[in-house]
Amino acid sequence: MFPPEVRIEGPLGSRTVTVGGVEIPAVEAVSVSEAVHDLQRVTITVLTDRATIAFPER
Repeated sequence: MFPPEVRIEGPLGSRTVTVGGVEIPAVEAVSVSEAVHDLQRVTITVLTDRATIAFPER
């Protein structure tokens, strides 16, 4: 699905953002830049503590 649909629901600090069918909970902020050549940058900020951050093996 291109471009992916971005849906924002819920109150500030506990928003759920869905991008292309993938749900991202506990979103603090969403920023959308102006379109450049039909592309847009969407930045999603999530508050978490370091213990919950994991990186997949490469």
